Amino acid sequence: MFTIGIVTNRVQAADDGIGFQVKAVPPAQQEDQNSNYFKLNLAPGQSTQMSVDVLNETNQAQSFRVRPIVAVTNDQGAIIYTDTSKSRDSSLKLDFSKLGPETKVFKVPAGRIGRYTTDVTVPNQPFNGMVLGGFFVDSPSLNQTAERQKRSKNSLQLTNQYGFAIGAQLNVGNVAAVKPDLRLQVVHPTVLDQKGAVQGVVQNFKANAIQSHRLNMHARVYKRGSNKVLHSNRVSNMSFAPNSHLNVPVSWGNDPMAAGDYTMKITAVLGDKGARDYRVWHLTRNFTITPSQAKRANQNPNLKKNYLWLIILLIILLVLLVVILLVYVYKRGKRANNGQSSTQSRTRKR
Repeated sequence: MFTIGIVTNRVQAADDGIGFQVKAVPPAQQEDQNSNYFKLNLAPGQSTQMSVDVLNETNQAQSFRVRPIVAVTNDQGAIIYTDTSKSRDSSLKLDFSKLGPETKVFKVPAGRIGRYTTDVTVPNQPFNGMVLGGFFVDSPSLNQTAERQKRSKNSLQLTNQYGFAIGAQLNVGNVAAVKPDLRLQVVHPTVLDQKGAVQGVVQNFKANAIQSHRLNMHARVYKRGSNKVLHSNRVSNMSFAPNSHLNVPVSWGNDPMAAGDYTMKITAVLGDKGARDYRVWHLTRNFTITPSQAKRANQNPNLKKNYLWLIILLIILLVLLVVILLVYVYKRGKRANNGQSSTQSRTRKR
């Protein structure tokens, strides 16, 4: 979970290589001094110093930027350390990026190593749990060089860039006393891959992580009050960062989305039966799809057309035509019989 991560965007530098390398410098109180991540046991009020070495592999001085980040969970159920946004989960109490580490930009000469050092302090207040974050390192100067190269070639391709992430786990107080816990916050309609879908926002609102990809989820959508499954989705081999959330999608596929009231149910299973931490969550949330949301979701030209209304209309018209024809035949026959009876009556009188 804490090995160095590489953002899957590439910068063209240093003989078509990455252009730089980074390495964690663990503080003295970290047990594993050979790890390229930070993992420390700290008490409330305790401080530590963290350092990251940046090796400039190019033949020119380059600027490098180190930003503290909070670990989050992506929608595939992976814990990631590359989210540099300011958004935070509502349940997060201790934000790693606000425990002292600063964003710094510094220059490193060609072929040399520059060191980023910062202090991290746990607030002196009662807290038990895991604080998960880290540092994201990229190079503004290498990014600018790649941008200039792209413009000079009039290339329409995206500029690829590299970044490295180093994880940091702070175990504060009695972490074992805190168990991960899940809830389904909200369900909202959306469009995924040009198809109507809904996304359930599942939150781990506790300060502990689900690790080792041992979480599986099965999401189902029903008409409200019905037991018939309309659409479903399974997501397997998931992990979950503490105090974070992810979106669990359920697609309508090529079926048109109809406005109305619905219910999403998610069964989340941690581990295998018999395991010490085995647990099952049954999450339920009602939601509504408005006519405007359904119309937006149904813009996909590949949607299956629903001709049921047309078939019903044609059947009704056919029945009406048959009834009208029968009435017409009946009345015509009745007039013919009446006319024949009158003729016979006049013949008898003569």
